[in-house]
Amino acid sequence: MSIWIRRLVLAVISLVLGYALTIFVVQILLQTTIPEYMWGPEHPPLPYFFLTGLFSAFFFALILDKFMQTELLGKPDKDR
Repeated sequence: MSIWIRRLVLAVISLVLGYALTIFVVQILLQTTIPEYMWGPEHPPLPYFFLTGLFSAFFFALILDKFMQTELLGKPDKDR
């Protein structure tokens, strides 16, 4: 399988897991709705749901990078 296909699959899987985790946290743990959590009280408002899901996706992408061998972070140096 090509490295670019693996990276595309990694992006899709990590986004799905990130937003699934965000939905779980918002609805089950925080016991609120997505529209209530969507925008923060700041001026201008921050898109909390989008940012939380995106950073959760980054977390899953870092973990999956090692197991899917997509080498997004590069290989570690053996000289150190």
